[in-house]
Amino acid sequence: MANLLETSVIALHHVGEKSGETFTGSFHCFRRLTHRLELARDRLSRELLGPNPEGASEDSRLRAEILAELKVAFSIVPDWFAQSDWGMDLYDNTLIVKLYEEILKIRKAAIDELQKKSDQAGVELKKLAEADKVK
Repeated sequence: MANLLETSVIALHHVGEKSGETFTGSFHCFRRLTHRLELARDRLSRELLGPNPEGASEDSRLRAEILAELKVAFSIVPDWFAQSDWGMDLYDNTLIVKLYEEILKIRKAAIDELQKKSDQAGVELKKLAEADKVK
């Protein structure tokens, strides 16, 4: 069975557009989310929007989705990020968007790797089936 909590590292160096602060550090990002983490992400997103998520602006819905993802995506984060409540108490939008984009790249790479393994297994299976026909 594959390691469900396998991580990739995001090495961040970013200057905030509002604060002008330089943010650096390593984030260990889960390559895939378990069902528990996916449900936690959904729950957090809804909690951030409050009791009437339908009335939230598109910007608020997107921000809630990103912040909820940041809360569940990492196993290890820099101290400054944990102290900011996983981005909630920061000013800079470009910082959280940058992290979110890096998470999406990691998740896509994990899916692409699985697809490649699946394709290779299909080729091997086809070879075995053809070899059985020859017998």
